[in-house]
Amino acid sequence: MSRNEVSKTKKFSLPQIIFISLMATANVGFDLLVSPGFIALTTHIVAGLLIMVPINFLFIALTKNTVDKFGTITIYMIVFGAISSPLPFWGGTAGIFKLILGLIIGVLLDCVFHFKKIALKIVMGAILGSIIWWLPTFIIWKLWNLSIVEAMSNMLKAGTQQFSMGNGWIDLSGILELPITELNYELVKFAIICGVISSIPVFFACIIGYQMFLQIKKTSIYERFTNYQ
Repeated sequence: MSRNEVSKTKKFSLPQIIFISLMATANVGFDLLVSPGFIALTTHIVAGLLIMVPINFLFIALTKNTVDKFGTITIYMIVFGAISSPLPFWGGTAGIFKLILGLIIGVLLDCVFHFKKIALKIVMGAILGSIIWWLPTFIIWKLWNLSIVEAMSNMLKAGTQQFSMGNGWIDLSGILELPITELNYELVKFAIICGVISSIPVFFACIIGYQMFLQIKKTSIYERFTNYQ
């Protein structure tokens, strides 16, 4: 059975579900391991926008290409959110909101990555995918009254304590009303801008994820994996 024939099968096999779950688990573990170091070496903004989100998309792209079905990323992000829920990660505090957030992002990313042409999948996944990552994240964080949205936006406003202490990166106060304290249009604009910034490294992460898949595709293990029903 060819990969295209397998990808058209709507049901997920047990090995596919296990693989997706293991990749999501590895993603969370890797984030927990490296994110503190990146934040210490750079800033929370730089680490989040330019490093950690692209790393997440590398895992997602590899998983999606290996199990090329609608629903792969939804399963992935549900597992990602479930494992993250009791941890001070992806929001700075524990909470069931991460499971809801994972479901929302997963469904939306499945739609974005549903293109069959790999070039279109990578480009749209990078641009729309990055915006999709930040927009629901910021909305859910604000609905849960988390201070992280305001803190992140303060790092992008010159003159604030966070910016002056070296946590600032670029000043966006000229195009946004910062800090973001309410669930409004400014928050949507902030999420879109963060998504556009992230989309550049995410684009390369998606390419790397696809190239890694091509190497896996050559192995006998992958052949057995795709033919297992």
